[in-house]
Amino acid sequence: MLMEKLSDQGGDEETAALIGEAPVLQVGGAEPRELRFVFLLLPGFSNFSLQALREPLQQAQAYRGVSRGASRLVSLDGEPVKSGDGSICLVDCGPDEVEDFDYLVLCGGEHEPDIIPTKLGVWLRQAASRGKHIGAIESGCVLLARLGYLKGYRATAHWRFMSSLSEKFPHLQFESSLFEIDRDRFTCSGGVAGLDMMLELIAQEMSEDIATHCLNYFNQDRHRAGNEPQRVPGSPCTTGNNLKLKRAMAMIQNNLEEDLTAEELANMVGSSRRQLERLFRRFLGKSPMAYRQELRLWRARDLVMGTGMTITEVAFASGFSSNSHFSARFKMQFGMSPREARMTRENYEAA
Repeated sequence: MLMEKLSDQGGDEETAALIGEAPVLQVGGAEPRELRFVFLLLPGFSNFSLQALREPLQQAQAYRGVSRGASRLVSLDGEPVKSGDGSICLVDCGPDEVEDFDYLVLCGGEHEPDIIPTKLGVWLRQAASRGKHIGAIESGCVLLARLGYLKGYRATAHWRFMSSLSEKFPHLQFESSLFEIDRDRFTCSGGVAGLDMMLELIAQEMSEDIATHCLNYFNQDRHRAGNEPQRVPGSPCTTGNNLKLKRAMAMIQNNLEEDLTAEELANMVGSSRRQLERLFRRFLGKSPMAYRQELRLWRARDLVMGTGMTITEVAFASGFSSNSHFSARFKMQFGMSPREARMTRENYEAA
């Protein structure tokens, strides 16, 4: 009945507007191009990050009149996959049943697997040899690095993996950015950054107008650029427009091993020590040195959880000169000692 009444009141576009459906975009009379994505779900994948990629893609395809079925959910064995939140996700098929695609995305989660399935390596080699775009999100970025598919490319990963990646792969070019698109490779830190990366791909492959439509559809006020920095632990909700504070925070983040004094830091950003300390306390609620120690502890946690380094090696790599002082601060920050944290990781992997 509703459709009949609306049909009497206007044409198709007017009807679509009244009932909240987006009219199909006609681009120069050309057939809408299918942008074919394959999302490979790894055990423990992040549901949130997956949907941040899929939802804008599906909206763009619907807007252009392309079937939402152009993209597939895949697992290595074709069986349902358990996500990081414990839910079970059905998939469309296994790798052998995928006909063709443009983009392959390794969808990971909070933890990287110790063992890389042989089938994954085979499929990636086939995709690379056929010139397909290969990318990843969350721990999937770590797998691409381990398999050698990021050599010679700019890449990123979630900040919790960055310390261990820098230790394991010093020859790779990792950026502390939201996402990176470099020729036929793309990597994303995860979370909401997946939406930003997909909007960028939509703008490149379809049009800026379609990307803007998706931006509006999801009530986002802006499309963040890939080279914008990730929000690391301790980041305030806002720093206002204070460039000196932002520069000081970046200086600390990029020089965690250095024992810069507050005076030296202030001179480097063109401020006085007292002014800089006031800015840190106003926006972060802590001094510059306390902010540095918090970042060092998060770096240490990443190394404890993501590498085989000894606790003593982690302490020195994170800027702590005393093992006992490091362990005490670590327990104060995370509620467990470094050794207990490592055991937690090992127990999770065993389960």
